[in-house]
Amino acid sequence: MLDALDALTLHTTTIHPEWSPLGWDDFCARILKMLLEEGVVQEGEVLGRIGKHLQELGRFCFTQHRRHGTYPDHTISPEAFAYALEHGEFTDTEKASIRFDHGYTVATFIQSYGVTDVREKILAALMTPSAGTKDDTP
Repeated sequence: MLDALDALTLHTTTIHPEWSPLGWDDFCARILKMLLEEGVVQEGEVLGRIGKHLQELGRFCFTQHRRHGTYPDHTISPEAFAYALEHGEFTDTEKASIRFDHGYTVATFIQSYGVTDVREKILAALMTPSAGTKDDTP
């Protein structure tokens, strides 16, 4: 299940309360919830995988910034970039090489784009993916 979670979350580029990866549906949500409730999978393990994905996505944003000159707030996921900055993904040399616009620094970028409890919010969205979507199916 955790490998499936890894695979599905690789395609996610934005982070918001209604987030769920492409292909994640109510069935997946029910399975994840059951596995957590039954203790087959520990919440900390799932949160760790989500955090790992956020750091990888943040690293991708850094690469986008370095290779293409895209400012951090214009990358595919400024929120993941902020998460990776806040959680030690980058060396001091890498952080020093980041060129912000709008007067941002590493600290103010994290403050502006960091999402409080982002891993927990993503987990909650994974367990209830249809909560933020409207289904017009009769």
